[in-house]
Amino acid sequence: MDKKYYVRFGVLFIITLCILYAIIWGKTGILKYFQIKKDITAEKIAILELENKIKNLEENIKNFKKNSVELEKYARQDLQMGEKDEVVYLVDK
Repeated sequence: MDKKYYVRFGVLFIITLCILYAIIWGKTGILKYFQIKKDITAEKIAILELENKIKNLEENIKNFKKNSVELEKYARQDLQMGEKDEVVYLVDK
């Protein structure tokens, strides 16, 4: 075994280490991949929650259009609104 063998081995070892570093910790490495995958999952959950919220709001709108009593109930309870000559008292729970 001569000096050329050790130089080749050293160069290949360094190149292999650089490639492994890039694969694991690089900009598009495995760690970044798993972080992005985790972020995507969190965003999908957020999207599902927002879609459910939209569905509930659309149902509320349909109920308000069909039934004016529901609209008045919502306005009084949730928005603390009242008639023109009416005084609204708010009581903290």
